[in-house]
Amino acid sequence: MFTEIDKILYPNRCEVIEVAPQRFVFPIFKNGSSSLLAQAASSGWKILLNEQIRRCDVIEVFIRDPVDRIASGAGSYYDDMSAWDNGLDPKTILEFMDLYPYLNRHYLPQIHWLVWLGRYLRSDAKLKLFSVDDIVKLTDLRKGGRRSDNPTKLDHIATMPKTAPYMELDQHLYGLIGGQMTLREILSSMVAEHKQAYDHVFGHAKKLADVLP
Repeated sequence: MFTEIDKILYPNRCEVIEVAPQRFVFPIFKNGSSSLLAQAASSGWKILLNEQIRRCDVIEVFIRDPVDRIASGAGSYYDDMSAWDNGLDPKTILEFMDLYPYLNRHYLPQIHWLVWLGRYLRSDAKLKLFSVDDIVKLTDLRKGGRRSDNPTKLDHIATMPKTAPYMELDQHLYGLIGGQMTLREILSSMVAEHKQAYDHVFGHAKKLADVLP
């Protein structure tokens, strides 16, 4: 059963952008998704939702260095929570982020984004991995990920023991840039090289065939 935080992290709306006939891109928060979606709106690119994604043979995915991304994503969450009239002081927000590392999709690990996408992929669909720097070939709207005005408060999140297994898997994913693989092949490579981290991250899974491998 999904918890309330699961509903936030893994909503029932998954989007893939058709940037050209039979060319598809999966937007990930903090990996140029705002630029891609803005370009889609201005260029008339189609948005495929949920079950429509099953017609995709190959989907391009832009991957960002995990350390850079988590600092940027955590910064976005911290800034948004600080600006919201929620009665929480900055110290309390930071304590929440330390206790519960992933409270928001902006810094949810990239591998979790791919597993979420996997709910709607055919098993033989390929994911073609690119560096986030390559987004400039699709749009000139990207200006770099936003970070908090005081990022030193958040940089430690990348090295916290609680986040270490997740960072390890995202670092492995970052190393696969340039490859084209099924989700099962990506996860199997993680099992082969980072089994302890994989088991820690996905050992409790009960969805997507228990996360494939």
